[in-house]
Amino acid sequence: METFGAKLVALREARGWSRNRLHQQSGVAYSYLAAVEADEWLPGRDRLEQIVKALGPDASYLLDERDRLEYERMGLDPDSTVLLKDISDDMTDRDRRDLLAIQQRIKDRQRRRSGSGSRGVS
Repeated sequence: METFGAKLVALREARGWSRNRLHQQSGVAYSYLAAVEADEWLPGRDRLEQIVKALGPDASYLLDERDRLEYERMGLDPDSTVLLKDISDDMTDRDRRDLLAIQQRIKDRQRRRSGSGSRGVS
């Protein structure tokens, strides 16, 4: 599996850019870029946005990749967390109530399953 740093290096090199050029184009410190590319640091969202802006639209997937890795590091399920982030940005109060109702139904179903052993599925 390709690391985050390797993905960044591949994007940079695909443009024929040196690390110094990315530093100049993005305004992100050269030493910071070196640490990210070496997988010593996972970049902060603000700095990564600067890098993505410099590299262009096809680098935008790095933002989701960064979030996924950060959620994983925090012990959260990356897929669920990214899904919630995607839908929560423009949620109305009704959307939130609906989502909470779905969550409660799932919890109730899980409780019923665990209470009934492995006899059946709800």
